[in-house]
Parts: sequence; C-alpha cells; structure tokens
Amino acid sequence: MKKLFAIVAVMALCFAGNLYSQQSLVVKFKNIKSIEKLSDRTLASLKLKPAFKNFLNLNKNQRILSNQANNQLEELASYFIVNTYSDAQYRELLDLKQHGIIESINENFRYKVEQLKKSNDTEIESQWALNQIEAFEAWEASAGENIIIGLVDTGIEYNHPDLKDNIKINTLEDLNKNGSFEPWSKDEIKGGISGDFDGIDNDGNGYADDVVGYDFVDQWIANVGESSELDPIPNDEAGHGTNVAGVMVATYNNSKGIAGLAYKSKLITAKAFDATGNAESDDIANAIVYCAMNGAKVINFSFGDYYDSPIMHSAIKFAYSMGCVLVASSGNESKGNAHYPSDYNECIAVGGSTRKNLRWANSNYSNHLAL
Repeated sequence: MKKLFAIVAVMALCFAGNLYSQQSLVVKFKNIKSIEKLSDRTLASLKLKPAFKNFLNLNKNQRILSNQANNQLEELASYFIVNTYSDAQYRELLDLKQHGIIESINENFRYKVEQLKKSNDTEIESQWALNQIEAFEAWEASAGENIIIGLVDTGIEYNHPDLKDNIKINTLEDLNKNGSFEPWSKDEIKGGISGDFDGIDNDGNGYADDVVGYDFVDQWIANVGESSELDPIPNDEAGHGTNVAGVMVATYNNSKGIAGLAYKSKLITAKAFDATGNAESDDIANAIVYCAMNGAKVINFSFGDYYDSPIMHSAIKFAYSMGCVLVASSGNESKGNAHYPSDYNECIAVGGSTRKNLRWANSNYSNHLAL
C-alpha cells in the first residue's frame, strides 16, 4: 500500500509541467451551426472526433441543467480532437479557420504533475497544517458530510485502508451490491465474489461500469496501464492521486495513516494523468465534466502549467455553472508567471505556506493566489 502524506496546501498540491511535441490537435468550431455546414465526408477526411462524445449523447431528459450549464454544454459540443493529421489536412483546417467556420486550432497541451518528496509521517500529530488552518475547530461544525469531491489526477488506490471507506460507490453500477469495487466481469467469481462489470451503462450517465470513477487517459503509444481505449478502472500507477486523496478524505481516528481535511466526504476519481504524470488537455477536460455531471461539489486540480487551454477552460466554466467549487494549485516553481488552471477566475488558487504562515519558498505567487 502506498503511504499517504500531508502537506500544507491542504486542498491542492503544487505542480509544474511542460508542453511536449505531439500529433494531436484541439479544434474549436464557431458554433454548432458552423459544424453542420460541413459534410460527413469532410469531417471524416479531417479525422475529427467529438471531444465530449459521451456527455453530448445523453438524453436531455436525463440531465436537468440550468440555462447557464446548458449553454456551457453547447460550447463543449464545438470541440473536436484530431489525433493524427497530414500537412494537407492541417492546411484544410487553417482554410476553415480563415473562412470563420473554425474558431481556434490548438495543440493538445500536455500537463504534468511534479512529484513532491514523500513523508514517512503517519501520525496525525505530524500534520501541523491541520492546526494551522484550525481544522479541529472546524470539524466540530462539519467534516465534509454529504459532500462529493472530484479528484482529477493520476487515479486512486481504491482498496487503500485509509481511503476505501470514503470512496463514493455508484450503487447502480455496483452489480454485486456489496458496497465495494470488484473490477471484473459479473460472470466471474474471485474469492467467492462476483465482479461489477457487465459492459452496460446502468445509470445512464454515458459510461458503463463506473463504480468508483473512470479512466479518461487515451494514449496512442504503449504506456504502463494505458491504451487508446477508456476504461472504468481508475487505478493509480503513479501514486500521486492516492496521496492527494489522502490529504482530502483519509479516514480520521482509525489508527491508520493520517486524517483528511474533509474526512466525511466521498470521493469520485476521474483519472486523467498517466503513470508518468502526464495528461492531455482533452482528457483533463473530460474528467472535469464527468465529475460535475456526477454530483461533485468540489473538484481538486493538483496540476498546472503556463499554457492556457481553451478546452480545459470551457470544461471548468461548465463545472462552475454546475455550482462546483474548483480548487487549483498555484505551482511550485517560485514564479509569478501566468499559471493554469489556477489563474482562471472560476478557480480558487492555493499555494504552500510554512509553519510560520509565510509563503513556502517554492510556491508560486501572483495576484490570483488565495493564501
């Protein structure tokens, strides 16, 4: 089991990342009408695929949203992904942009989590940040009851003894009705227990078998635990998401590990980052929308970079329109440069501090930082 650790940025860790050259584009059309002007043949030749296909296919009767959220959802429908393309295809996209049909063409920016040095501390007394923010006093009023938190990260160790009780179980996808996650077929018996998978979207949210969340990482080159297909097993090969989850929801007073700040909350895991800590912006965007559509009221972004991704920002605006509180790390490079998603107006930017309540030397700083 990976050990959990506590850091001062209680609801967000600080990261840095960089852009990697890749054959993947994010194309945003002016609006839905501009897409309708193109023939199916043209869309196919350009190898365009909808960025938010699963959510857009949902029946409107299944999602009762506010007018603002519906408008944001319409904006998400204008995004398409091109994974591979030729020079001729790129020129055709530029021509469509010149004629006002396409609004923007961006590289599918990649964001990277930066692993911080892990602590061996497992006693709650070592979590000096809890005293710093007066968590014990706050717990007398609330410890996150009835709140669902969305974790957009490298996944989670869903059987971790300090986390498993605080992972939200999707009861309609929990086929064996035992309140835990068994990632194998319902027709297969392991240890006397049948699995939760039947390949059917039992709750009608666009994703089959999402008992504890979903893995949105789709990669076109071989990588540990990943492929070009999405899947309902948000396992954490990197360990980072598990550590972040511990800071947020680790069980309190169970003689194990640490205590999470909102230890009575439930966690949905939307895996967007792979085992190396990299994530494409469209995977991040889909993970954000998934959390918002499935009841998250707080979404944690423990990542960031200096690239302003339109598709990621549109997803954040949608989540904001759904009433989500969005918490993002400010970065840990001791810089005051622009940083995203923490610099978006919809997000609460969080940096690191010291025991003396001063800025941690590596923490980024700007006028967006809420510290």
